[in-house]
Amino acid sequence: MTAAFVPKEHEEAFKKYADSLRKLYLSVGFFQKLFATGGKPQGTAIVQIHNFKYEGKENFGARARASDGLFIYSCLFFHESLVDKLKKDGFPQGLMPDGNYPVIALNKYHFSSDIAAVGGTKTPIVIEDYEYITTCGKIDNALPLPTSLNDIRDYDNYEAKQILVPVTVDEGIPTLPPVKRPPVPPPQPRNVGLPGNVPIASITPYLSKFRILGLCTSKEDIRTIQSQARGALKVLNFDVTDDRGDSIRVVAFGELADKMNAQIQENCSYYLSNCSVRQANKRFNSTGHDYELSLRTAEDVIPCLDHQIDKPPFQLRRVMLNNVAQHKGDGLIDVLAVVDNVGSVNQFTARNGNEVVKRDVTLIDESGTQVAMTLWAQHAKDFDDEGTGHTIGIKGALVREFNGMYSITAGARFEMDPMVPGCKELLTWYMTNRESITPVSISMGGGDRSSAASLERDFTFLDVAIGGDYGKGEEKGHYFTIKGFFNGMKMENALYQACATEGCQKKVIIEQNAFRCEKCNKTMDNFKWNIILQAELIDYTGIVWTSLFSKACEQLLGMTAQQLGELRDSNQSAYEEVFQRAKFTPYLVRVRAKSEFYNEEERIKYQVFSVDPIDYDHLLPMLARTVDAAEKFHGGAKVEADDDMNF
Repeated sequence: MTAAFVPKEHEEAFKKYADSLRKLYLSVGFFQKLFATGGKPQGTAIVQIHNFKYEGKENFGARARASDGLFIYSCLFFHESLVDKLKKDGFPQGLMPDGNYPVIALNKYHFSSDIAAVGGTKTPIVIEDYEYITTCGKIDNALPLPTSLNDIRDYDNYEAKQILVPVTVDEGIPTLPPVKRPPVPPPQPRNVGLPGNVPIASITPYLSKFRILGLCTSKEDIRTIQSQARGALKVLNFDVTDDRGDSIRVVAFGELADKMNAQIQENCSYYLSNCSVRQANKRFNSTGHDYELSLRTAEDVIPCLDHQIDKPPFQLRRVMLNNVAQHKGDGLIDVLAVVDNVGSVNQFTARNGNEVVKRDVTLIDESGTQVAMTLWAQHAKDFDDEGTGHTIGIKGALVREFNGMYSITAGARFEMDPMVPGCKELLTWYMTNRESITPVSISMGGGDRSSAASLERDFTFLDVAIGGDYGKGEEKGHYFTIKGFFNGMKMENALYQACATEGCQKKVIIEQNAFRCEKCNKTMDNFKWNIILQAELIDYTGIVWTSLFSKACEQLLGMTAQQLGELRDSNQSAYEEVFQRAKFTPYLVRVRAKSEFYNEEERIKYQVFSVDPIDYDHLLPMLARTVDAAEKFHGGAKVEADDDMNF
């Protein structure tokens, strides 16, 4: 335990990262984990600065030697943009004065490839953002991080030879110089009166007092949710596994989530006690435990420095990709597949104003099925752009459905080229058969081959959809694709004046030359045009009336609603001509059939979701395979095509 002096100007920062007893924990093992993952950011890290000097080089404003409590690393650089901040925080040149070793939070950092610029052989870690927390006496029980290891996997397997005392900083004002004292045994974790550690499998709400010892096997990114009671609320989830191999989910909320995010590190052991026990939501919990733990205070979690639990083997209860759709709403699944395509990183602003980072990765397995996997935030950035052709094991993937298409969101834990049963056979299958098969995709997008497979799965005719009562009794409706064209269109009342707020489609009310949106509770000086079109959809087997909204209308008419509104105001005949040109042109039309009740009478409503040009390179081979299948079904009898099919 080392005493710390907390100046008034840094009081808020200290409260942010310390626990309720005003103890501050260094991020033990941070440097080792950073190198073991090849520089993958590990979240906010708490370290102590031992040496410091201003460099004045481009991109390298200052150099430091720092400790995470387990290892010391001497090739730590502050970006040149931070020099003024460092001087304001009082960083001195050279060795730190006794009792004044800064403790800081590293919020943003990265590996630099410019090793030559710093005049050495070590990989520079460049700090882009930090927060000054406090100063305290030197924590000198750490060891230099070895630099002779040639492979990042060697860092993962490297074990430190000593950890002398728990690495904590306790608030206090040192007024006397340090005095040499006999070594003090490490403080015992709380609840020492309890008879040992409780197995995780035994945790229930009826166990009033307990202490468990577990290894953090996975840690999710901290996220913000909307709570009806407390509004925006930060949430952190992580899983711990004991030496028997049983796991449980741990949850922290609010300010506690920020503190735990800085303290908790994967592959480190912790004591947990005094947590509240609640029913696990198995839709979002892949541990298999009936319950999960909710932290009350930061003291509920204490790093274990006297015993390290071995990392449990990566195990999967595998679900084949062709069975993914069956698990919608059933909870989380485990997947073993091959990466068939890696999409680019997509950054955009969500409706709530948050910056979002997303990447889609296409997976395939021996069932010949393709599924899109969505990665978010840091996982999206860190995923290997050259990952195509590698196997991937996913623990706790969430199945999502939209417009009749299925995708999965990767869980907190996934591994590339995992050492699990079936992995070698899967890779052999992929290398031998991938080029000769046309996969069936159950996800939107995924490239041309996926689109062809989706068409083959969903293609039908209107009389089949009508006669088969597609959508009746189906909560989310039934999606299908036809080859058809549009005829009758009710264009007179298709356009309407909508709220000008981005993302809002609500029709406005005109009030004294202003436009009011009841949904946004705003009165504005302008509006935007929007469109809902009622149109007849026809194929050679039948006719239905359908509804088309903005996106589908734009695909059909070739103009946006705003352009149509401006055209109607300036040239009515040109406006009508746009609709006439769209008639009797064949398209591939994706439709949802869904039952609705009106005056206690059930009706099937048809909504068009997309209108796409026909790719005959995909359509004709698919129809040929359908005819072949029909002939086999009818015992080899020749199936003749109707001339009316060639509209």
